[in-house]
Amino acid sequence: MKHPILCFCLLAFAMAGCTKTGPTGPAGAAGTNGTNGNANVTTTIISLTPAQWIYNGYGGYYCNVAIDSITSKAFDSGTVSVFYESNDGDWVGMPYYYVPPGENYGIIYGFDYGTGVIQLTLQNTQNTTLSFTTGETYKVTVIQ
Repeated sequence: MKHPILCFCLLAFAMAGCTKTGPTGPAGAAGTNGTNGNANVTTTIISLTPAQWIYNGYGGYYCNVAIDSITSKAFDSGTVSVFYESNDGDWVGMPYYYVPPGENYGIIYGFDYGTGVIQLTLQNTQNTTLSFTTGETYKVTVIQ
């Protein structure tokens, strides 16, 4: 039992004494200046009212929203991220699974997108209808 502890102590002592000091190396070659540009990132905030959701007949809802920044370039080689604003005011990345307090079902927040449009989806895991009493806010970030 003393042998592993002794080895550990010796190793720790030996490592503590190691340093990486020495003369500074030669200067590297000067790099080229990059062009000032844009990362082509856009963010759109979407506020939806309960009336905007369309029931799909299977315990789910959807809403199509036009997003001009989802270009064919963004669709083909960029990325689209969507965030849901929780009741606490936090932005939660989607897809997102939520179980309401005291309930035995969950809600899946999802999305799909195409050029110029995003479809937000809500699905009740028990395939029963949901009741909307307040609006919801989403943030869509597009990187071209």
